[in-house]
Amino acid sequence: MRIVAYDELKDPTQFAILADSAFGSPQTAEQVAERRRHDLRYHGTFGFGMVERSQLAGFVGVVDIRVRTRSGQVISCGGLHHVMTLPAFARRGVAARLIETAHDHFRGQGYDFSFLFTARSLAAWRLYGRLGYRELPLSGKQAPAAYRVRPVKGRQSRLTPDGRLDYARVERLFDESWGDKVSTFAREPNWLKGRIKGWREHDYNVMPDRDGFAYVEAEKDAVRVYELVARNARARERIFAGIEGLNRPVIVHYSINDPALVRFYRDRGFCLRPRAYFVCMARPLGRISLRTAFGRDFSWSPLDQF
Repeated sequence: MRIVAYDELKDPTQFAILADSAFGSPQTAEQVAERRRHDLRYHGTFGFGMVERSQLAGFVGVVDIRVRTRSGQVISCGGLHHVMTLPAFARRGVAARLIETAHDHFRGQGYDFSFLFTARSLAAWRLYGRLGYRELPLSGKQAPAAYRVRPVKGRQSRLTPDGRLDYARVERLFDESWGDKVSTFAREPNWLKGRIKGWREHDYNVMPDRDGFAYVEAEKDAVRVYELVARNARARERIFAGIEGLNRPVIVHYSINDPALVRFYRDRGFCLRPRAYFVCMARPLGRISLRTAFGRDFSWSPLDQF
């Protein structure tokens, strides 16, 4: 078997098949191109595949990310995405070899750390541990997820555009909220528009308020909250009222690292799951340890996932 870069793959359909096998979601060449065009983290090499004859046996994607250390310095690091192995090639070391190829690529870029997002329920979680990855708990502890399930009556509201979204203002509100947090992913200017375009989402996924915003996804049966930023308690109340106004039987907010928001949900009868589904893991690629660089207070949001 040989390892090739994504751009050397002769048949992009094989990548779509592999993504469907791994995640239940085919990724077309057009989707990949759109992600690379709009999301700055994907502008470089997209990843590496392992090919046996003409068959794509596995793939590991790579991104270039910026991370703020405990000292406040922003450094460039690597990140892994789309870690996939075709079932017929399982247990043959495909993923491990591709991940080491990615590590060599990062070292060539001068990066000291590699990051990834996964879930404890996935088989790959144990593989990452064997390869030296360690979980970075949100703000030094396990970040909870909040759920509320209740019957609702009446018509469901839709997320609809409310004028032109002021991307820069939303980004400033985020920076004001997270500006005092060290050890976190650093968002480049214009990250919001790149996120929306690159991930094929919409301006109306952002519910703006004069003192904050929520980034949500409204499905038939649930509103999924990925980020809620509020300058004060009144803003938090207004934003939450807008989420409730969508009238879905389930509201779920993933990976909360704001203690005030945890208390807010608890006071409103939400069930708090002690550990959120997603976890962030990292591995040193040089001599600097995770503790030295990031301490015990690393912070991230579901919108930081890659």
